[in-house]
Amino acid sequence: MPSVLPFRGLRFAAPSSELERLVSPPYDVISPEEEAQLRALSPHNAIYVELPTDAPGEPGSRYRLAVESLATWRRDRVVKEDPRPAYYLSETQFTHAGQTLTRRDVLAALAVEPWSTGTVLPHEHTMPGPKADRLALLRATRLNASSIWLLHRERPPALAQAWAAADARLPEVEFTWREEQHRLWVVDDAAIVAAIKAAFASGGALYIADGHHRYETSLAFASEAVSSVPGAGATLASLTWAEDPGLIALPTHRLLHGLDPSLTLEEGEARWSEAFHGEYYPMWDGAPGEQIDALMQQLASSGRSAPTFGLYGLGHLDLFGLLELRGRKAPDGALPADRSDAWKSLDVSLLHSLLVDPLVAQSGRPREQVLSYVRDAQLAIRAVRDGRASVAFLLNPTPISGVLAVADAHDRMPEKSTFFHPKPPAGLVMRDLAA
Repeated sequence: MPSVLPFRGLRFAAPSSELERLVSPPYDVISPEEEAQLRALSPHNAIYVELPTDAPGEPGSRYRLAVESLATWRRDRVVKEDPRPAYYLSETQFTHAGQTLTRRDVLAALAVEPWSTGTVLPHEHTMPGPKADRLALLRATRLNASSIWLLHRERPPALAQAWAAADARLPEVEFTWREEQHRLWVVDDAAIVAAIKAAFASGGALYIADGHHRYETSLAFASEAVSSVPGAGATLASLTWAEDPGLIALPTHRLLHGLDPSLTLEEGEARWSEAFHGEYYPMWDGAPGEQIDALMQQLASSGRSAPTFGLYGLGHLDLFGLLELRGRKAPDGALPADRSDAWKSLDVSLLHSLLVDPLVAQSGRPREQVLSYVRDAQLAIRAVRDGRASVAFLLNPTPISGVLAVADAHDRMPEKSTFFHPKPPAGLVMRDLAA
């Protein structure tokens, strides 16, 4: 069973009103432009330990600089360690698609164990590059500045009781960041802490929503440092009930670049007619945002009855296509036989097997040169209109239940299948592995 443990959080000593200048997104969703903006906000912004950069002319110096930043913050009492092990209840209120949503998480230390134990289940593969960087940073700082993000199927009564008690008092932290309202309660009462710990210990497996690279990095660090670093056997985790009404996963759309110009929309429709029925809508001049939003709503509506994909490009900038899977199932033999039924049921799996992967293979070029990803549908359309992409394939979100089912089947989803939103910020509560 998973070990979800209390810990002594390392937090910024500044008042809540200043935290909007100090927290940052996790390292893997920060653009270069945003990175510069975060560094300019404050020399104490969490980005300095979450995503450090090399000094000019000093390759590899970023890890040393992160250590120096952390030491300076400690010396100047910019950060402080809480006096007792605690769980941290975190509430995020945000707006999505015109609705105000609230998500509730609990921050804890999660004991890391090999995937083979089944206590924590992944849903995607990892790449060696990000893990090497994260491991070098972890070795240097011995700090978790950002959390991995996990889902749990059960709703432990002890956790519900802790939230009820939190609702009856003011939070320790309350601030607005990027139009999100964040509130944080510190739960360090010994009886409540023991009850939460026992509830998770007797519960089921946990599912990684976001942070596969950080989890595997923590596993690697534990294997080499568990005897010398007290907290090396665990990592910082944010845990969310899988049925939380504020939990959402957004789609990541696909762009294909440099396809053979002879592949027109007419040719594609003929090629895919056995698997898909196509409907086409005129695209207005300039592809205004409100029309793209309306087309995405139509994609969502069609997707409720059968797997459906948006298509834009292939020589036609005046049409937007909806490709609906005929009979709600792929043609016989079109999907990999060694994949689970859960995998085969996903829109993103069908898109890759029937459309994206064959086009990438036909190009004869490396995958990374042909395929890219974008989360914003308007940016996807713009890339085609500007000539930077040959075609955009647009997706509906992968349901949370589909993510869990693939993990339960010990299968892995295609890359960039989910984007859980909004991410827990780095720096809200950090974890010192040496404490």
